[in-house]
Amino acid sequence: SPTESKSRRRFHYSALRELPKPFWAILAVSFALTLARFSEGFLILQAQEIGIGLALLPLVLVFMNISYAASSYQAGKLSDKLNRELVLAIGIFILIVADLIVAFSHSTGWFALGIALWGLHLGFTQGVISAIVADHTSKDILGTAFGFLNFSMGIATLFASAIAGFAWDISGPSSTFQLGALLSTLALLLLLIAYRQYASPLRPDESNT
Repeated sequence: SPTESKSRRRFHYSALRELPKPFWAILAVSFALTLARFSEGFLILQAQEIGIGLALLPLVLVFMNISYAASSYQAGKLSDKLNRELVLAIGIFILIVADLIVAFSHSTGWFALGIALWGLHLGFTQGVISAIVADHTSKDILGTAFGFLNFSMGIATLFASAIAGFAWDISGPSSTFQLGALLSTLALLLLLIAYRQYASPLRPDESNT
């Protein structure tokens, strides 16, 4: 009956206990990575710091999004053909490099490279995390998995810009992106730990197929 159907669909916190261990591992990676992805507004502020004119500032995000759009499809194909965890690791590593370049760049050329890499990392990471979650979660609790993943990423997003803003105020622009590189390194280390611990690599459990 409709009433019984509603009851079956109602969320229960006990459903979280049904989520497999690889899900929690990738959730930790995602949380750390989201902390490293503070608002793109800080890229605009850094562009001002190195002397890019006010009229050109919108081009920073345009350039980043072009890089993102150009890489997304190919990164998705690569994750389907090779290994999703490897593609995610590449994306996180690219973010580390991007943050360090932006942190220490004093010229428009180097800054532009950092921005391009920021967009590239988005192409390599944005859809891959969701795909990994889907790989490791049975269909009957997939909605719970994505819901909790998005909830945790929302919390991390709130903290990310607050932490970045605090670092900017206390130690200056460079330290904000150095902190981003540090948090990205943490995300990469968590991914490597998960890679080693849960099958070779994070492969779907037989029970989830």
